[in-house]
Amino acid sequence: MHQIRKNLFFAALFIYFHSVIYASNNSPYSFYGLGDGKNIHFGHSSAMAGLSYGISDPYGINYYNPASYQSLNLTTLEAGLSGVIRKMQDADSTQISGNSRFSYLAAGFPVNKKCGVAFGLLPFSWKDYSVELDNAFSSKYKFNGTGGLSQFFIGSAYEIIKNVSVGLNVNYLFGSMEDQIIIEFP
Repeated sequence: MHQIRKNLFFAALFIYFHSVIYASNNSPYSFYGLGDGKNIHFGHSSAMAGLSYGISDPYGINYYNPASYQSLNLTTLEAGLSGVIRKMQDADSTQISGNSRFSYLAAGFPVNKKCGVAFGLLPFSWKDYSVELDNAFSSKYKFNGTGGLSQFFIGSAYEIIKNVSVGLNVNYLFGSMEDQIIIEFP
């Protein structure tokens, strides 16, 4: 019974995090390409201004250095949230907006003393914009975009000789985005 509750809890957690992956972005930069993406840094890496490639932590997952999975001593579960406050202004107006969003959910575990595995879910990019433009012919253009891409990863590492490990991450991108252009004539 305890195992069923634990599985239901993690399934609910996964569904919740997947739904807030596409939370409001309020960024005009999400208009371009695949949207507004950013490098996701796990907690210990963010605390060091994004330093991550050379770090091997036995108690944390370092997505950017998959060879570090070999050093995991314990089964590790990590989750993160981030927040942003933006102030945008031009000559006529000022807009302040903010949001919080899911940053990552990951788990890792040692297989044996020489091998470790990690997997997780990260946001890859997101779109959330609404722009209105008027032109000289009295028509109005509205540009709207929503959605985002998520990334599932799984990785493994193996220590080939003492203090030298190799690792590999495999990623799968999924999600949907929608761009819409509406032209209104008087």
